[in-house]
Amino acid sequence: MLDLRFADFAQGIWTTDREACADLRSIDRSQPGSTVAIFRGLMETPDRICTVYGAEQGAVESQRAAMNCDLVAGGDALSLLTVRRRGSQGLMVQDGERPPEYYRFCRGIIPVTQSVSQ
Repeated sequence: MLDLRFADFAQGIWTTDREACADLRSIDRSQPGSTVAIFRGLMETPDRICTVYGAEQGAVESQRAAMNCDLVAGGDALSLLTVRRRGSQGLMVQDGERPPEYYRFCRGIIPVTQSVSQ
């Protein structure tokens, strides 16, 4: 069965450099490959914004998601992303056939409805 969102373990903002997390103000201003934001059915990196159109459901430690991505440079692309939990603060992200990259948890994402009410 397919789902339209990422697993709970993948939700948040992740960086390759823990020091960069403190100064992170905008994903699109980060260095390519250094930051990924995952929230519900969306994934954003410095060079693209993707929407999940199919993901494995019930994945505990690993999940694959098929995505449609809008590229900042123009155009769009389809992508297959695999995310794997690594400990309590790590995430391995593999985009298609590229080698997996390790990201550390930076911070959670507060839904707009919650941030307005606070």
